[in-house]
Order: sequence, then structure tokens, then C-alpha cells
Amino acid sequence: MMKETHFNPKISIIVPVYNIENYIKRSVESIIGQTYNNLEIILVDDGSTDNSDKLCDEYKYRDKRIKVIHKRNGGLVSARKAGIAEATGNYATYVDGDDWIESDMYARLVEKIGNADVIVSGVIRDYHIRSVCETNKIAEGIYEGAVLNDLYKQMIYNGKFYERGIQPHVFNCLFKKELLLKNQLAVPDEINVGEDAACFYPTLLDADKIVLSNDSYYHYVMRENSIMGTNDGKELEKYKVLYRYLMDRFVAYPRCREELLLQLKYLMLYTLLLKEPKLLQSEENMVFPYKGIETGAKVAIYGKGRFGKEFKNYLDSGGVVKIERWIDSNEINQANINTVCEDCDYIIVTVLIKEIADQIKHELQNMGVEDKKIKCIDEKEITSAVGRIDEILNNN
Repeated sequence: MMKETHFNPKISIIVPVYNIENYIKRSVESIIGQTYNNLEIILVDDGSTDNSDKLCDEYKYRDKRIKVIHKRNGGLVSARKAGIAEATGNYATYVDGDDWIESDMYARLVEKIGNADVIVSGVIRDYHIRSVCETNKIAEGIYEGAVLNDLYKQMIYNGKFYERGIQPHVFNCLFKKELLLKNQLAVPDEINVGEDAACFYPTLLDADKIVLSNDSYYHYVMRENSIMGTNDGKELEKYKVLYRYLMDRFVAYPRCREELLLQLKYLMLYTLLLKEPKLLQSEENMVFPYKGIETGAKVAIYGKGRFGKEFKNYLDSGGVVKIERWIDSNEINQANINTVCEDCDYIIVTVLIKEIADQIKHELQNMGVEDKKIKCIDEKEITSAVGRIDEILNNN
């Protein structure tokens, strides 16, 4: 057997699997087909009720590098724990069972990692008809020693709402196995929102050397169903668990404690905005995070992305305003914008990234829409809500 060297580390790849029989083939075969061969592939069947469990077993007999774990359904955190506990590699990582990776991903990451504890790369989000490359906002390079504090102070929130310095994914990285094992096993099983963040950020805080790369090899397939499992109606309690857990971890890191705790509040605000926006509204503002929209107003929602869908559901259930139109960029032109303006008091731009929202506002203005009719996220409302996060999570 060839002796392992620093440049040929064994990599353990944990693949949580839950009812993804239509996706698992592409995922597992993209791992098997890696140009880097020194792999251990651990498929964790998290109590699948379709044919996913059988497909896992078939792969075990096709490739001797594959191990299979069958367990009762416990959610993503539980599946990851089961996998990392069995890992024997020098480095470890995850691949979600409905995603796929490019054939040279691990060869490229091993080339760049050197003697670092963690390497973080970019992600390619695969939508139905297009793909979008997502890279970190902190400059790529090597971070160690005192420079790590500069990274930590902006890794969760870099000052723009809502823009992360480093995307908290665990599947586009390589971690030293023992470092990942320690931090993954510490994550409470109850967490089923922010599962990646709960493991990723504490792991980075424990690292002595981190490499950031803008190269992207991991394809995150955007689909509605995932291993997150069933919604048991206790979402808010799980946000609280996530918040308290990360707070405890950050308090234990004295060099950047205050910056980390503030960033954590922005993380929770972002999470609540996507999942439970009604918790953020106040008597002064029932249409958070927008300003100056009176009760009973007729509105058009501009945006059909994730936030647009959640915000529409939030307004539909609240009865504060009346939704007349739900539109997107491919549905708006000079010919129909006048009709939208006649039917609606306001056009609410449901886009979280400020630069894109500003661009949409500019385009609407060029079509003749009055400035007062266009509502983008109000940053003062965001700042105010961040100051209420403790109250919101402790009183609901």
C-alpha cells in the first residue's frame, strides 16, 4: 500500500441521503469519478422510505471505497454526525446527496490546501434554467496568526445587508478530520435551520490556518425538497437553539467576541426574515423591512425568488395590505408598467441584495414610476430590528 504523504491525504466524503432516489446517481457518480483517488465515501441513509437505501447498497458493492450507514431518520445534523464519526481520513467534507461536484474538485483543493486546517471554495447554484457562481466576499488567500481576527470580524456579516464575508457551507470545503469531528458532534440535533452555520463558523474559529479560494467546483442543486425532513411545527424553537448555541461558542472566543455576537444577530435577522418575517414586524411597522406602507395599501410584489415567495406568503396571511400583482423582471416592460402603477399604491422590491434592488429601482424610475411608489428594504429598519433580536427570540 502506498504510504500517504502530505500531498496525498485521505479524504472522507460524507453523503447524507434521504428520499433522493432520482438524484443520488448523479451525486455519487460525480464523487466516484474524481481524478483524486484517495477517497473514503460514506453514504448515510437517514431512514429513506423510497429506493435510496437500496441504491446506496448497490454502490457499496460497485466501489470498495464506499461505506454505507443505515439509520433511523433524524435529520441532516444527525446524518452528518453518523458519517463523520465513522470517517478515517486525514481530511473530511460533505456532499449533499442531491448535489454533484466537478471531476477535479478534490485534486484542486488538495493542491491549494498546503498544511492548512480548512480550505473554503466557491459554490455554483444550479437553478432550473441557469447557474450562478457564488464566491466569498473576503479576498482569497491564506489566513493565519493575527490576520485570522480580520477574517473573523467580517465572516458572517461584512456590513452590507445581507452579505456574508464567507458563505457558511460545509460541502465546498476540506476540513482536517479531527477539527470537523469535534465541531460537528457538538451541534445539537434539534437544529434544522442553519445546520451548516452551526458547524462551519465554530470550526473556523478553532482553525489555525484557513485558505480561501474563489474557484468553484460544487454544484448546489436548487430544489424544494431536501434532507431537512419534516416540519414539526417547532421552527421558532430551533432558531432559538441555533442562536443560543452559536452565542455560547462566540462568547468563548474573547478576541472578537463583540463583533461575532453582533454578526450573529444579523444572521438571525436574515434567517427570520426568510422563515418567520411576522416576528419582525412591530406596531410602528407592519410591513417590515419596508417603510411608509400604510395599512390597506394596494401593492405589487416585485420578485419571485426565495425572499419574494416568503414575503408574499407573509403578506397574504397578515391581511395588512392587499396584493394586486406579483411580478418579476421578465414580466415588466414599458407597455404594462402603467397598468401596474394604476392598480397599485406601491411596488415592493423583494430583493435582499442592495445593488440588485437599486438597479431594479433605477429601471422602474426610467419607465416613469414615481420614486415614492417604489419600496426597497429600509436599512434603518434593519438596524432597528437587529437591536430587538434578543427580545424577539426570548419573548416568542
